[in-house]
Amino acid sequence: MEQQIYDRLTDIFIFLRYCYGNDTVHKERQKDMLLKLEELKKLRQYISEKPANRERDILLYCTDELVQLINENDRQKIYDFCDAVHNIAELFYKNTWKYKDYWNTMLKPFCRKYGSCYFSDIKHYFIA
Repeated sequence: MEQQIYDRLTDIFIFLRYCYGNDTVHKERQKDMLLKLEELKKLRQYISEKPANRERDILLYCTDELVQLINENDRQKIYDFCDAVHNIAELFYKNTWKYKDYWNTMLKPFCRKYGSCYFSDIKHYFIA
């Protein structure tokens, strides 16, 4: 996929993490948050049209799960999820992470806090 898609996803995850982690910002940036959510849904549609592979599956999982969490409106969980995935795209274009290291450092702590059901659909990509 194009680096622009990765950059947009990263920006959205970071922006939402910031907004959901700060009460004042959360109240002041409601309109911007809705725009980011719509952008996320458009990116998700674009990603879903790509051929199935590890990259596509991981990004679809992250976008789908984030939309679900936003619908549930658990601000702490949304913040923690965005924190766990904000740099996941680096796996695909910067190679700054190894999959297993990303799992152990970023995703596993989220699973410990919120349950092993999270990321279970894509865990095999990280622990191969």
